Parts: sequence; C-alpha cells; structure tokens
Amino acid sequence: MKLIYYFFISITVIFSNEYPISTIINKNTFTIITNDNINKNKTVFILSEKNHISALGTITNKQDNKYQIHILEKNPFKNKNIPYLKYKLNIKDKVISKLFDKNAMIISPDFTNYLKVKKEFKNTNFLSPDLLVAFTDGEKNIKKEDFSNFAKQYNCSYYYFVFNDGIYIKDAFSLKTIKIIKQNINHNNQKNQFFNNIQNAYTSLNFNFESSGFDEYYTNITK
Repeated sequence: MKLIYYFFISITVIFSNEYPISTIINKNTFTIITNDNINKNKTVFILSEKNHISALGTITNKQDNKYQIHILEKNPFKNKNIPYLKYKLNIKDKVISKLFDKNAMIISPDFTNYLKVKKEFKNTNFLSPDLLVAFTDGEKNIKKEDFSNFAKQYNCSYYYFVFNDGIYIKDAFSLKTIKIIKQNINHNNQKNQFFNNIQNAYTSLNFNFESSGFDEYYTNITK
C-alpha cells in the first residue's frame, strides 16, 4: 500500500505546478516565488522531501511574484510516517497547487442541473454523490467539517454548488469561493431533494427544507 501511495504522489507531481520554498518566515509561514498566477483562495499542498503530503496551506499575501503561505493543517491525511508533533517546515519542502484539481463534486438540489454542470465541465472528474451520502451516513445535517474531511479521504479539490444565481466553484478544503459562473438557474419549483433522487436508500437524508431553501442552507455552511 505504501509503495502505491508513493508512486501515486510521484506521478501526480510530474503533472502539477511545483514550487520550491524560498524563505521560511517562522514555523508556520513561508514564501514561494513564481510568475504563475495562484488563486488566493486555493488550498495548496506542502510536500516533504520524500513526497509525503505533510501539510495544507493557504496564500495570505501576494507581492509581485512572491507569495506568502500559511500552514492551515499539519499532516492532514494522518500519515503515521509523519508524526504531527515532529513535523516542521523544511527548506527542501515543495508546494503543489494543483495536486487533485481534476477531482470535484457537484452539490445541486435537482438532478437536471447536476447533469448540466457535469456536461459543461466534461474534463472534470466528478465523484459520485453516493460517496458523500455514504460518508455522512445518510445524516440530514451536513457540517462544514464533513466537506473538508470528505475532500481529504477522496482527494477532491473542488465543490460545484448549483445555487439559483449560478454555479459557485469552491475550494474543497477551505470552502472559499474560487469562481462564480453567473446563471439564472431558478430551481425553486423542484420538489425533490437532489440526494434523494440519486440515492433512495438514504431516505433519512432530508434537510427539512424545499429546494427554495437550498441556497440559504449551503451558503451558511460554506461561509
């Protein structure tokens, strides 16, 4: 299993944007230098010299081609080879900005708009909604932590939320908005919840609101 994990990370890095750490400011903050445009709301991955994912980071400041990055969470994937208390930034660490960028999940109150999004972004690997339903054990209240924990388990980088005024693409780890594609979707007249259309086995997954409350519910969770 370890060999497969290392192989997967190594292969992925080849196709990802990789940046060396230029300066370590303190134990949780450092800088990288690049002419690439990295989105401020995008979670980045800090890889150790042996290509373990040792931390998650976020961009806190940008000046010209210099980015300041702060550690959000150490050892996010709970790799026992990187004990949390022993991990510290190393100048040999690398930053990866697009490690799992092909993986995403659509959150929509109706199946029609789910299919529209899937067709519009056909180059994206959208994970099955059944995975998220099973991950939350069919519970009716999904919390912010559920989204980030799901992203860690299934290597998911983005959530596509289908709100009435458009599609909101959010970073899967921080739930910060990356991009908004404005559209007049208006799914208020839909009677059935999206997840009930996908997986009838989880009948308890009923958020106690009609589709008109979908935007409010998920907007509050992802703030």
